[in-house]
Amino acid sequence: SPHSAGAAALMVAIHPDWSVVEIRSAMSTTTNPELLDWNVVPPADYWDMGSGRLDLAGASNTGLVLDETIEDFIAADPEQGGVPRDLNMPYVVNYHCIDICSWTRTVTSVYTEETTWDVEIIEPAEMNLTVSERDFELTGGMDQVLEITAHIGDALPDTVLFGEIQLVPRGSGVTTRIPVVVVVDAPPPVIEVSPLALESTQLGG
Repeated sequence: SPHSAGAAALMVAIHPDWSVVEIRSAMSTTTNPELLDWNVVPPADYWDMGSGRLDLAGASNTGLVLDETIEDFIAADPEQGGVPRDLNMPYVVNYHCIDICSWTRTVTSVYTEETTWDVEIIEPAEMNLTVSERDFELTGGMDQVLEITAHIGDALPDTVLFGEIQLVPRGSGVTTRIPVVVVVDAPPPVIEVSPLALESTQLGG
């Protein structure tokens, strides 16, 4: 927490015109995932690494950010019927995915020059990730909407699936990483009633 707070303070100094959500997205989507496990021998898995290790050089030079409004945060309150996973955050998560689940994310370019971005996908065998765009071009201030869909295969209920969407700039630049977390949920039970109608006769006393 102190490292993240200090890093965020430095980011605000470098990009004073960015919102808090944009600062967070820049820090989150440019982390270094090449970490070791706690015992230093095997590489860290997704449970250990989270988003990865902070990389301020990458964060301060990122080309894409995600933003969100206060109004949308308030509207996403689940106690008021909102859906937090629909917020434009730098990750996509669904803890109750049955067969297919989807998200919408909007990235904004903060590079001044026109840049072409290639979409690369990392996925486990049990999940097929698709993104509406395979590549796109943006200049400073322009937005790109990405429709993200996860198709679940034969994974058992309660299986946790991890994936990643990478937005890679052609030429030079910083890659944007959007983690994907899906928990497989069981479909609702199908209840059949047979026969469809019942008849009864009440005997008089």
